[in-house]
Amino acid sequence: MKPRGSDPRSATHPARDAIALASLVSVLAALAACGTTGTGVPDIEKAVARVAKRTGKPSLTVGPISGDLRMFRMVTAKGGARELGRALGMIGIESGYAFPAVAEERRERNQSIIALYREIYPAYLERAAGVAETYGRKLEDLDLAVMERSYFARMGLEGYDLEKSASMGFPACSVVATRSSDGRTVVGRNLDTFNQTLFLVRSEVEGSYKSLNTAALAFHEYALDGINEKGVFIGEMTIGDPAYAGILSLDYPKRPSVFSHHMMRIVLDTCASVDEAVALFSHVPVWFTNDPWHFFLADAAGNFAVVEYDKSGQLAITRQTGGVLVSANTALMEGRESLMKDPRYAIADKYVGEHGADGIAAHASMAELMKYLALREDNPKYPSVIGIRATLWTSTYDLVERTMVIRYWEDGYKEHRLGF
Repeated sequence: MKPRGSDPRSATHPARDAIALASLVSVLAALAACGTTGTGVPDIEKAVARVAKRTGKPSLTVGPISGDLRMFRMVTAKGGARELGRALGMIGIESGYAFPAVAEERRERNQSIIALYREIYPAYLERAAGVAETYGRKLEDLDLAVMERSYFARMGLEGYDLEKSASMGFPACSVVATRSSDGRTVVGRNLDTFNQTLFLVRSEVEGSYKSLNTAALAFHEYALDGINEKGVFIGEMTIGDPAYAGILSLDYPKRPSVFSHHMMRIVLDTCASVDEAVALFSHVPVWFTNDPWHFFLADAAGNFAVVEYDKSGQLAITRQTGGVLVSANTALMEGRESLMKDPRYAIADKYVGEHGADGIAAHASMAELMKYLALREDNPKYPSVIGIRATLWTSTYDLVERTMVIRYWEDGYKEHRLGF
């Protein structure tokens, strides 16, 4: 496998809700256990602005998308990878984060993590080295297992006071992809989760593909769904069956692994096709902490794949070329009989049967289908959730045009259109 990233130009369920509550508690508990030298910056965006002013290089900026949106913020990352790392480190220092030094007994593990990233994603090591430099330390002194989750996650958890701002939702999500007869490839995605501050990210960092994506917790290093300049899409969905929760671990795994949110960033930054993304997942262990996920991949050529892990953690991949592929909160490996028990999968299946691939192969028509799968008050197809809003956004992607349209709950699901 060649190194990636060095030259890119070459429905509600009680069990599920219980998992969600336990997940939020576990995240906050992990955060509390992470050392800090202060109480943090009340407004982390002011810290970001101060760092940009001090360096004279706005490697990272955070601010409003529009005047109507308060809990959805625009992040722009650009310039050199090392410069971005220095900015992230300076923001951490301003926010009172102690240097995540690696303990002597974990140095061997740390070297193994460095070796993994040197193979699959060297641009990340540049950023991590930049973080270390701001503390006057070297990359080898930085505990990359801590960086993988705790350090970056704090910027969202503490910076936006998640414990106070989050309200109950249903961690679920759904993705539909279609390839039309005239060659259009369009993806729709609903994000159903806790109501909290989240991010819309434009990444133009040297050594990586440009991308547009949504993110939680970390300003730049994580992703939830997105597209890169090559027309590759990735999105995640929770698997609702509690039997899959056995793959979760709050502790970093024994072998070098990549945190689930971070894995999505790596795909966007380094993969030019579904084939490359599948090869990456086949090579790199993924670390899940709070929800068992499966990942949806699509590319401009109309190749689709859903990457899953079975109840024992073994990789399973469903692939398809063209047509329509639907995935919600039941693992595709369970088969059609189980899938049709998921009400949103059944709605999508019926809709696709009535309209065909061509009938949903545009931003507007895909958004109409995704509305029928959404947990929002104005959904006429899903009356069991009338009065409930847990779909924070619907994002649609044209992978051939390389455009993204996102509709966020806070401004009544108005269109925000972006492109490269």
